[in-house]
Amino acid sequence: MLNDKRINWLSVFIYSILAILISAPFHLNIFHWNEQLNEITNFEKIKFILEGIGPIVGGFICLFAFKNSHHRVITLFGKKPLLSLLAILTPVLVGAIVGIKMASFSSRHYAGIYVVIYTLFYCFFEEFGWRGFLQDALRSLSNLWKYLIIGSIWYVWHLSFLHSSTSILNELIFLVILILSSWGIGVVADATKSILIVTVLHFLVNILFLNSLFKEDFSSRLIIVGISFIFLFIIMKKSGKEIDKAVA
Repeated sequence: MLNDKRINWLSVFIYSILAILISAPFHLNIFHWNEQLNEITNFEKIKFILEGIGPIVGGFICLFAFKNSHHRVITLFGKKPLLSLLAILTPVLVGAIVGIKMASFSSRHYAGIYVVIYTLFYCFFEEFGWRGFLQDALRSLSNLWKYLIIGSIWYVWHLSFLHSSTSILNELIFLVILILSSWGIGVVADATKSILIVTVLHFLVNILFLNSLFKEDFSSRLIIVGISFIFLFIIMKKSGKEIDKAVA
């Protein structure tokens, strides 16, 4: 499987190195980037979105550098552009209407728009690389090997194992989560062929379990996730046959 000549392993390697190295200064807070950005922006979580620039920059570079050999299947809008556009707009609209309680904003509605769009950008940066480039680059592999490789590279990209506060057990759990997430998000990506739709899926997981920007308002978090998930579920129902093919 891994000696499949249809795969350009050089492009996979270069993409992986670019994604890891470009994001590393922000993952590891090298040169105290976080503190310096705080002084400029007065927003303590600005490095959160910058952590995601590695996958998107690496993806753009490799799509251009290997355009003659790379067969692109997963695109920005995918098979159904209108559904992709509605999917990405749904959490923004819900965030604006429901709002999010944040001490740094006078209006919960402005806070809702800001935080949702901010988080969507971060998720899009990641998904453009992992699904928009890497998944297509490994397309000829079996699902098992494809998602094992994507999940493993995704794990290394986070560089969480370099933090002193972690443990072997935590890292093993994190690795398994990312491999399973690569499978789940990857199946949806293959079914819809849309980067925007998997961006929303990544967004929902992020704000439900990981995003510290939503920690002040748990009820709004649930509403945004619930309504957005219902819309995604409708899209998945419309992509039923494609989902079955992607899983097989």
